[in-house]
Amino acid sequence: MYFLCHLSEEDALAIYEAALPLFDQYKHRLIGVGLDSSERGHPPSKFERVFAKARERGLKLVAHAGEEGPPSYVYEALDLLKVDRVDHGVRSIEDATLVARLADLRIALTVCPLSNLKLCVFWAGVIFAVLVIFNARTLVVDAIPANLRHAVSCGIGLFISLIGLVNAKFVVSDPVTIVHSAWLNPVVITFLVELAVTTILVAHKVTGALMIGIVFTRPIIAIPIGRFYGDGTAY
Repeated sequence: MYFLCHLSEEDALAIYEAALPLFDQYKHRLIGVGLDSSERGHPPSKFERVFAKARERGLKLVAHAGEEGPPSYVYEALDLLKVDRVDHGVRSIEDATLVARLADLRIALTVCPLSNLKLCVFWAGVIFAVLVIFNARTLVVDAIPANLRHAVSCGIGLFISLIGLVNAKFVVSDPVTIVHSAWLNPVVITFLVELAVTTILVAHKVTGALMIGIVFTRPIIAIPIGRFYGDGTAY
């Protein structure tokens, strides 16, 4: 019995509950449940609860994953749904670690070439395989001037840093200069202390520096200066 990906988990749960008498009546024939239909935008994690119920009943579990959906869908099928078999899974080839894991776990993939062709998944797999075999990625990267590669990396890094500064309320909008640094307030002070502690720990190559910085700052600095309300909510 298959649940349809494009429907909600509530629909899947309703179908499962309605089918329970049939599982009892035809227990030698109805031995498992699966996930079917369009994957795109409907990750396996969406059906974690209904698969948990089926697993508790001792049913075999399968799921469509990694055809239209990315390799991460296969990871979800393995880790969250704990499937015994993956339907399709052809895009697993894009992740060498995932391929090795499937082999180690001896997880079977049921492949449908006609479906792969219809969805253009086949040609995507062929192109990816060619790129890997002939090391084309390295050739493309090496063809880009080093200064341009560094500039792109720096630009992405600065953009991500700006997002962090805005979320920390350290950088705010300004009608004249577009952005400017905020005045000191509990939120900004918390951010600056956390940044300083984390930077020092990273410089000394302390394992778990980011987590230690957060754990140190939030209870020791944030609460005393009023960064958190009494009910635990932040402002």
